[in-house]
Amino acid sequence: MAKRPVLARSGMLLAVVAMTASACGGSSGSGGNNGGTPGNSKLTGTIQGISGGFGGGSVPLSPGGSKGGTLKIGNTADFDYVDPGRTYYAWSWDFHQLINRTLLTYPADADPAKGLTPVGDLAEKPATPTDGGKTWSYTLKSGLKYEDGTPITSKDVKYAIERVFATDVINGGPTYVITFLDDKNNPYKGPYKDKDPNHLGLSSVETPDDQTIIFHLNQPFAEWNYLMTTFATSPVPQKVDQDPKTGGASYNNHVVATGPYKIANYTPSKKIELVRNTNYDPATDGTRAANPDNITMTVISNADTLDQDIQQGSIDFDFGGTGVQQTMQSQILGDPNLKARALNPVTGFTRYWAVFTKVPPFNNVHCRRAVEYVVNKQNQVRARGGSIGGGAPASTMAPPSLAGYKAYDLYPTTNSEGDVAKAKVELKACGKPNGFSTTLVTSNSTPKGPAQAQFMQADLKKIGIKASIKQFDAATYYSSVVGVPANVHKNNYGLAVAGWGPDWPAPYGFFENIVDPRKILDQGNSNYSECDNPAITSDIQAALAKSSAEASYPDWQKVDHQVLDDACDIPVVYDKALDLFSSRLKNVYIQPAFGIVDVRSLAVQ
Repeated sequence: MAKRPVLARSGMLLAVVAMTASACGGSSGSGGNNGGTPGNSKLTGTIQGISGGFGGGSVPLSPGGSKGGTLKIGNTADFDYVDPGRTYYAWSWDFHQLINRTLLTYPADADPAKGLTPVGDLAEKPATPTDGGKTWSYTLKSGLKYEDGTPITSKDVKYAIERVFATDVINGGPTYVITFLDDKNNPYKGPYKDKDPNHLGLSSVETPDDQTIIFHLNQPFAEWNYLMTTFATSPVPQKVDQDPKTGGASYNNHVVATGPYKIANYTPSKKIELVRNTNYDPATDGTRAANPDNITMTVISNADTLDQDIQQGSIDFDFGGTGVQQTMQSQILGDPNLKARALNPVTGFTRYWAVFTKVPPFNNVHCRRAVEYVVNKQNQVRARGGSIGGGAPASTMAPPSLAGYKAYDLYPTTNSEGDVAKAKVELKACGKPNGFSTTLVTSNSTPKGPAQAQFMQADLKKIGIKASIKQFDAATYYSSVVGVPANVHKNNYGLAVAGWGPDWPAPYGFFENIVDPRKILDQGNSNYSECDNPAITSDIQAALAKSSAEASYPDWQKVDHQVLDDACDIPVVYDKALDLFSSRLKNVYIQPAFGIVDVRSLAVQ
């Protein structure tokens, strides 16, 4: 997921426990309640010296809390989209849990052994597949309603999924449902163009009654229950979405809530205010404590100011989840009282540089490999906060916590500090021995991205590459800048700061959207580098054809290896974050599913 500033677009997102269900048609157990096996624990746990740090257990920081009060959230950037079908930031997915319910969700539990197994949300429980893993049937709970009191039916869920097919209107979010539900011989164009009078023309999804929804996949896919936790399954009322004034692209400003809160006011790039949804029935829900009466999220563009606001208590926490800045990090490390209010989780994200392979001279693999060699990854870690607030140098796209992770390094350098000599050899092979000019792009939501860009700029200068830096607002960085190939080509961008975490805790949920050539989109693109080697597609299909998740791991490792061999992306940091919380915030823990605070369970004293 995300994309995402922490996901995903961050965001995003998961990756602490491996999926053990069959990768091709196997049952995931009764009700889909498959177990989990720990991933590589190289980076899990806390940094010594940070009391109250996340250690993978189920006991939260400052447990307890009661109903009432106002939860005050800060963020350095706004949503990418409020529309649940378009959002793709990790923290945005977390926030959407307050407003929008999904067919399935994850338990409110900090323990990865429990918190990463899907459970029912709108649906009574996860599905057990039939037809060799191609047919999945769910029954909705009774008593589900929109904020206006209108009952929620299976047709509303189907309609929400159909919206994702209208990529010319509903874009920016994940498109997995298109991959597995579309008919390649007769592609579905979405509910705004279909001729069905009820705008429910997608034949691969059945709704025989108001409580039942049946998915007929075009290929076996054992991870389907995980996909049903994404916000593509959040119900959208047809009458609202088909109205030109309130629907389509405009639904972003007219979201109809299904969760415990509804939107009272929203001023883009400034503030959103939530109040209780009086037509939400907690008896139909088992994961949302919904303790505060009101919730606000305020955009505070200066990250240092946001840190200070949290320290002083006027803001409860930073929803971005990327951690405090250097000044506050030093204060936390030197103050036992602040340490007691801090968590230092491994987020499950990989921070990387996307190399735009269609922009000359980076259309030449040797120019890309020159950058792979020259980058000083220790400085990239320093830019993000060092070993405590930043993480560790990365050599693979897959984070060590991902199921099936395998350590390797195609571009080894001493202490991960770069190798100018090897970089110059590649630059010569590229036909650019004296270097060239290029542009680095980054979001400006925190100083960390720009700092990464400045370090990269200095590294490139060592081999004659003159790089300028352009910064963009985080709310549109992925959706409108690096996520639109035509914009990248037009402006001759060379490299972009990016971050990614799994959309669900299995390799497909990490790699698919960022490296599969079939997922290069005109808009809302997440394969930023436009990696297009057919070998990647072949390896992904080979993974899906395996009889078990474990059997597919070598195929995913080949995907990772191919991306690095092609130098489409440059992994630089296995991500950590040092987060600070206000003294009045209660029941704080890191949600394994998103790698950031589980907003569903928070309370204020």
